[in-house]
Amino acid sequence: MMESPQPPFERFAHDADVGIRGFGRTWEEAFANGSLALFWVMWEVPKVEPEVEVSLETTGSDIESLFVAWLNALITLRDEQGLAFAGCTVASVSSSPSAPGAPLLWCATGTVRGAALHKVRAHLATEVKAATYSELSSGIGVPDQHHQPGRRPLPAAVGEGGYKYVQCIVDV
Repeated sequence: MMESPQPPFERFAHDADVGIRGFGRTWEEAFANGSLALFWVMWEVPKVEPEVEVSLETTGSDIESLFVAWLNALITLRDEQGLAFAGCTVASVSSSPSAPGAPLLWCATGTVRGAALHKVRAHLATEVKAATYSELSSGIGVPDQHHQPGRRPLPAAVGEGGYKYVQCIVDV
């Protein structure tokens, strides 16, 4: 597996699959950085020269299920449209009741930029089958570090204090 630069995301150890974690000052930024972590698992991101932009919208019952839905929507776009992505912009992560008195429904909207997968085939790394609910979490502050010996320091772009993170295991 290739080593990615030190952006505001990281991979973490898992027995058979790959853990990814995105950080940000906002949920939108954390989702975008988590998406970038997913892209780095699948291919060398700098080798993808964006030629197309695709809009994306997903829903979930909470912030964590929304993150899994977002990542799985990206994987579905890869498979159905044959695209490799170089980046994404998450315009909105929000919640509202689906009906009066109903539980909150979370929604994420944004765009992804990429190119035809066949154009980066020589730079593919690992095929990701799906984002899973395994080790799924989100929060504000430092993720639980006692399970992560040797964890890299937090990216400088995130800053200290109230940053947000989302994480899950991707099935490879």
